[in-house]
Amino acid sequence: MSAIVVGPEVLIDPATVRRSDTTNPEWLQVVRGFVEAAAERGNQVRVMVEEESFSPEAAARQLHVSRSTVRRAILSGEIKAFKRGTHYRLPASEVRRFNKTLAHEVAEFFADDEF
Repeated sequence: MSAIVVGPEVLIDPATVRRSDTTNPEWLQVVRGFVEAAAERGNQVRVMVEEESFSPEAAARQLHVSRSTVRRAILSGEIKAFKRGTHYRLPASEVRRFNKTLAHEVAEFFADDEF
């Protein structure tokens, strides 16, 4: 399904929205039903956009480094992270930026080597 109601939230897959070519797609019907139900209860509805984020473990897998390396980078400020409760989360854009930084550092390290 392209839109899922989870408690007080509706989660929508952005890829589904981008490829939607009908005037009344399924995800829009789910959102409309959610908003109408909230209105009947007298509730307000807030629409928010949240960037995908990763746990330090998931970011480490994507970066091909250890979890400790990611944790050290967070604590030193090399990579920006936020806390959700007591756990760190890393925005996907920050993981991509840090990956480019690592690639650049590796390239510089090997630049002077002669083969």
